[in-house]
Amino acid sequence: MSKILFYLLWGGAGVLILLILSVVTANIMWRKKVKTEVREVLSRAAKKEAGEAATSSLVAASDLEGLPASVQKWLQRANIVGKPRISTVYLKQKGVIRTREDQPWMPFEAVQYYVIDEPAYIWSARVKAASLIWLVGRDRYLDGKGNMLIKLLGLKTVADGKGKEIDQGTLLRFLSEIMWFPSAALSEYIRWEPVDGSSARAIMSYKGTTASGIFFFDKEGDVTRFTAQRYQANDDGYSLQNWSGSVLDADYRECSGLRIPAKAEGTWHLETGDFSYFRGEIMEFLINPTA
Repeated sequence: MSKILFYLLWGGAGVLILLILSVVTANIMWRKKVKTEVREVLSRAAKKEAGEAATSSLVAASDLEGLPASVQKWLQRANIVGKPRISTVYLKQKGVIRTREDQPWMPFEAVQYYVIDEPAYIWSARVKAASLIWLVGRDRYLDGKGNMLIKLLGLKTVADGKGKEIDQGTLLRFLSEIMWFPSAALSEYIRWEPVDGSSARAIMSYKGTTASGIFFFDKEGDVTRFTAQRYQANDDGYSLQNWSGSVLDADYRECSGLRIPAKAEGTWHLETGDFSYFRGEIMEFLINPTA
């Protein structure tokens, strides 16, 4: 009997060791995959001579001419005039996230890289789903195509979203997040239309996909929220829903000489009510990092 118990315990320990090794190996491979994709995204950054970047790429007051008055006021308040145009951005976030309204909030940490000249980003996150259970996720926008990949413990794929609806959604995410790199508002792929004195519509077209949303500003000129119709995944595929990204707590800070929001919230505005699914705060922020 003691021998049977010994073999059972030994066998169970062996299975546990194999599981641990599998998880460790999977997460090493995941990190390598993300690093490779980060390099690919950053390789799209425009390669400019140092002298050129220091002179002709500075934002001039005249660059704001022709934009809606509310957008001009925002960009002036964001302090982009006289600063180099932003080419790449690195940021680190922490916050909470969930995929369903009846699901508890899950803490996450993430890093994100953006390229502005040829719009692209990669967001890599680790989400604590429960004790000893976590998810790794990567949201990518590259060459006008989007892809959301999520894995349980780095092992099992639980989501791998791609297609025209994802392309539209990732484009809108990039567009909404220019509040963190405001000189991108001057990019050729974004066109602006006035709505009223405190809002303006931004239309972004890139690589065959076009989508638009409205930026809202307070009386000082700070962005308060961005609204659009975005595709949401559901049991039947995808459906267009009202969606917004909002600045939380009117929390603006100076980062790398720019005035940008520090906290943001993502919300679906559904027929059944508002569903907030993302709340994040920027912990680190760098523009045009040298490495």
